[in-house]
Amino acid sequence: MMTLWSMYLRYIMADRVLQLHAGSMKRIEIEVDEVAGARPDPSPLHAGPWRVAVGAGDLLVLERAGGGYPGGGFALAGRIGREGSVMDVAACISTSRWTGTLTVAGSGATRSLRFVRGALRMAGSTFGSDRLGEVMRRQGRITQTELEDALTEVGPEMRLGRVLVAKGAATSGEVFEMLKHQVEEIFHAAMAVREGSFAFDSALDPESLPASMSLDTRGLLLEAARRIDELSELRRLIPGTNMVLQRKPRSFPPRTEGVSEEFLARCDGRRTLEEIAGDLGLVEYEAVKLAYRYLVDGVLEVVPTEATSGESIRFVVDRYNEMVDLVASAVSAAGDPGDFFDEVRSFPSSAGASEETTRRLVLDAAGHLDHANVAAILREVRVHDRMGHLVRTLTQYLFFVLFCADGRLPRAVHRKVGDLVHSMLQKIGS
Repeated sequence: MMTLWSMYLRYIMADRVLQLHAGSMKRIEIEVDEVAGARPDPSPLHAGPWRVAVGAGDLLVLERAGGGYPGGGFALAGRIGREGSVMDVAACISTSRWTGTLTVAGSGATRSLRFVRGALRMAGSTFGSDRLGEVMRRQGRITQTELEDALTEVGPEMRLGRVLVAKGAATSGEVFEMLKHQVEEIFHAAMAVREGSFAFDSALDPESLPASMSLDTRGLLLEAARRIDELSELRRLIPGTNMVLQRKPRSFPPRTEGVSEEFLARCDGRRTLEEIAGDLGLVEYEAVKLAYRYLVDGVLEVVPTEATSGESIRFVVDRYNEMVDLVASAVSAAGDPGDFFDEVRSFPSSAGASEETTRRLVLDAAGHLDHANVAAILREVRVHDRMGHLVRTLTQYLFFVLFCADGRLPRAVHRKVGDLVHSMLQKIGS
């Protein structure tokens, strides 16, 4: 049990902040009620007495008072701020052959991974779609009716897998295979969390875990890394799950079954990819992969947003043309512009212009953008946030114009023009 020197604890209900003040030498404990909860993911499950397990620098980790396996304790805890950071923790657990539970909170769920000497032995999740029955249904191993029927007989002494086998809805081999798949998918979902928190607690009794499951963590980490790399590539076409998809008219609809069929049925031009994934219990990787597959095959298309109307495009293009004129006027006022405009017009074919939208830009003799050309490009580009994509592309063009002006303007003038341009850009962003 841990004590902290000369501190006492006050719990602020209004903003759920723990405040430490110099004072008595009491042991730090806190009583959490069901309303306040505790960050992250407030839940009635957090209700009860807690104590500080780890206090280091700016980090405090609480553990339930009176709980835990004798001899255990926290070894790692912290915030998740980037994709793949949880993999570093799992790699440490695997390499060090630790035994304990890694809890990952983020992406709308809390997932627990239990390791024995570095091998993954069990996984749990608060995400409903991670449950065995939902996993088997999505994989087409059982129907919704079979699942609902089996759930009526599930109890403390009768697990779902046994019920399904007893009813003939699945074999023992299929249940075992799906249990393994369930653990793997929970692991991969935990590794993909980009924002949240984690804690590794060595308070785990290996005897409490089933002996029939032990997965190679190193192999799982290799697959997790492959998925993250693949997801990064997929995000070039699908930058986020807030895009809206709809079916393209086709004479012969694609052959689909299981979750693919359900996915396409929900692409109705109204629901976002995130909403569809939620309905089907898909993690981001699965949803984005399906969307990418059917976008490339021409089965689906992105529903344009109102922001890509002709009026909006004209407004944005006009503002960027005004900024190009501002830079060009300064160059002309400083003397003979020379080949300035020729250099500016080389932007679409420049070595750094590898993006399709950039390559297709048409610039006139003064470096101006053409409304019709930009509108035609946006009609064909396959991204969700088309206006955001346009602004990013034209901003790169404008920075190139400023780059071409460098050396043709006195340093003070170039800095002043750059400040004006950045000020105008901020107005477009707002």
